[in-house]
Amino acid sequence: MGADLRTRSIRPILALLGLSLALLAGCSGLQRPVEAQAAPRTVPAAAHEVSFEAQAASVSATSGPRSETQWADFYYLKGDFKRSIALLSDAVAKDEGNATLWRNLGSSYAQDDDFDNAVLCFQRALKRNPSDTKSCYDLSVVQGWKGNLAQAESAAKAGLALEPRHGGLHSSLGNVYDDEGHEDQALQEYATALAVNPKDTVTRFNRGGLYLKLNQLAPAEADFDKVLKIAPHDLEAAQNLAAVYILQNRLPAAERLNAWVVQQHPKDDDTLENAYFNLGIIYDRENKVEHALNMYQLALQEAPWDAAAYVNAAVILERLNRRNEALAYWQKYQRLFPASRRAADIDKRIQILTKMVALDKANAAGSKSVAQ
Repeated sequence: MGADLRTRSIRPILALLGLSLALLAGCSGLQRPVEAQAAPRTVPAAAHEVSFEAQAASVSATSGPRSETQWADFYYLKGDFKRSIALLSDAVAKDEGNATLWRNLGSSYAQDDDFDNAVLCFQRALKRNPSDTKSCYDLSVVQGWKGNLAQAESAAKAGLALEPRHGGLHSSLGNVYDDEGHEDQALQEYATALAVNPKDTVTRFNRGGLYLKLNQLAPAEADFDKVLKIAPHDLEAAQNLAAVYILQNRLPAAERLNAWVVQQHPKDDDTLENAYFNLGIIYDRENKVEHALNMYQLALQEAPWDAAAYVNAAVILERLNRRNEALAYWQKYQRLFPASRRAADIDKRIQILTKMVALDKANAAGSKSVAQ
């Protein structure tokens, strides 16, 4: 498998920044019991792609794949990991001592989200070739995905003992330290990895995410900006850079980036949802409340379970005195999230709005009667 083949990391660093930014003002006639989610959405720091270091089979550009391993590599490149697994499983059965085949099989399992079998394959590769730093790296990454931080750290350090200047191993160790809450050590490892390979967008993205989590906005901005210079179509980096701009109150720049993300028509619903949500925050802070409402509604079209978008849309509707619509949003929120820690406040909110909507209808009926 080629060294540039990548898969996502599922390590949950931060889903929303825990910053208490006031977004919406109180509504006329009502005292708002809940605060809208005002923190910009960001892509988790290591939810970016990482490279597996598997060895590609040699394939002739003219003749195409011929051997079993070449066909396995072909299907791996096509994203058909189950066929790749089937072919490589057959190959290792015929040549059990081949560490490279075990590593490649582990990469295919990892890409297919079968992390348990991936770990077994990388361990078998290392049993056959203990000096294989590529397998140390792959094993460290997958153990990190599984949340086995001690094992991920051990694999990374074992590889670094063999190859101290292996950028990927320093990066994976940085991820482990970040997950363990050792931010200073994580930053040191990321810095070492980037000294080895300054064009490593994965490590730079993850370091930017850590800076963002630490509310160190200037270095976070520098890292995400650099990622976009190296990879101009990186939607995740664009969203996180836009989040930095929002936190810096650089709203026009944030709007341009999020609008650009939307224009790229991302296939991932989460990416599109986050872009709409962030545009809602931007427009509301610019007092473009109708535009903000539209963005939150678009976010809900992409993700009908987005609690923060329901809250923000409902509060804006109250500001616009569209109480009947606001009530519908609060009631939908209550049905979707009955165990919310704000359940008591939401229930009171619904009771008050129900009375006010009834009063509005009674007043409207009375006005109509007087007019007749």
